[in-house]
This record gives sequence, structure tokens and C-alpha cells, in this order.
Amino acid sequence: MKGEPETRAPHGLKRCLPRRAELNRGKQINPPSAAGFKVTGMKRALLVSALSLIPALTAPSLAQSNSGTSAFGLQITPRGGQNLNLATGTTDLPQGGTVRDNSAGIKVVAGFISIKTGESLSATSAVVTTRQGGTLHAQQITYNQKAGLVTATGALNYSDNRVKNLSAQTIYVSTRSGAVTAVGTVSTSTPAATAAQMVALPTKSAILLRGAAKVNTLGQAISGESILLNLVTGQAQTEASQNALAPFTPYLR
Repeated sequence: MKGEPETRAPHGLKRCLPRRAELNRGKQINPPSAAGFKVTGMKRALLVSALSLIPALTAPSLAQSNSGTSAFGLQITPRGGQNLNLATGTTDLPQGGTVRDNSAGIKVVAGFISIKTGESLSATSAVVTTRQGGTLHAQQITYNQKAGLVTATGALNYSDNRVKNLSAQTIYVSTRSGAVTAVGTVSTSTPAATAAQMVALPTKSAILLRGAAKVNTLGQAISGESILLNLVTGQAQTEASQNALAPFTPYLR
């Protein structure tokens, strides 16, 4: 072809061509802006707005999938989306879900759940089941994971193999001992009893009724300030010994 003659390097030497980096040395190279456009005015505002969403989209959450995951001893299965508050460290499940603490032996199924990582859980429209076979329905529950205590309020109903249809203003369940304490306008259908407080222990075949207590047992209506009711024999003691009451008194409130 016609034109300038090709320049050949001397024999044994490679042709030395200037590298692009060397050609650009000393020159300021401006990186391309997003989509190849200059980021000014409204485009800058849109870019800032989009970047602000990144933490919410990429922040880790406790429940990574609908199959559930484990975090700080809790197995969490959400029904839908979840919101992580980076400032408080809480994860909310607006559509609720299921949370299990297998070491404590409890399961919580609720319409709304808020989890404070490694510390506590709160839920509304909740059903709690315990290792001892108890089932607790409540409008609101809190679970102090460190203290091993469930506190329930609102439209309460609790049943297990000791009592049926227990209602009260507040019910406390110890996940460590299995003790159930009911406080405020306490009533049960089985046994037929009312009191200001009630304590039931999984290791005892009796319940303690305290404060204007009444119970119907063995065809009799028994009343007293304190009643220790044997659930096997049906016998009610209104003047039980301190030794008999000792296992129950630590759970009175």
C-alpha cells in the first residue's frame, strides 16, 4: 500500500511503542458519570436519593428466607417482609411469623413480631407454646430471652395438663422452671377456681391460689386467703405449712 514506509526495529530489539498510560501521564482523566451524563441539578438529587436506599436494601436481617434461620438461639420464620432498624438493632416482622427458642422450649406464633437481637422479643396477637405442653393466647407478649421470662397481657387464655382456660390480667411463664404465675382477677374452668393470684409448677401436682381464693372441689366450695389445691386428690388446704408453700412463694408477685 502507498503511504509512509513502515518503521522496523533493529534486529533483536522489540519495537518500543509508547504505552497508553505513559501517553496519559500528567493528564487529568475525569471518570464517566452515571449513565454517561454529567451529574448536576436534578440528576444529582436523584443519585443521592438512590444511594440513601442502599443501607436498607443491603443491611443484614435476622430472617434471611422463608425457610427460617437461626440467630442468637432463635429460629425465625417470617410470613412476609421484615424491617431492620440499624439504630436500635431491632428487626420487625410486620406480617408476623414463627419464632422458636429451642433451648428454652418455647414457640411464638404471632401477627406482628419485633426482635431485639440477643435480648428480647415482643409480639401481638400471639400464641405461645411451652415445653411443658402449655398453650397461651394473648394480645401482647414480651419474651425476655436473658431472664427466661414470658409476660403476657390482654385477652389471656392459658391451658396445660394442670389447669384449663386460665384467665388473668397478666400471666408470667418461666421458660427455665416452667412455672406459671397468673395475677389479677384470676379464674380457671378446671379446676373451678378464682383468686387474686395463682401459681402452678410443673414439678408439683398442686396449685397455689392466693388472695380471696375460692375453689369448688370434691363437691364443696372452699374459700380462704390462701388455698393449696392438690390436683390429684382434689384436697384443698387453707392453712398449708410453710414447707408445703415454699416451692410456690418465689413465684408470687
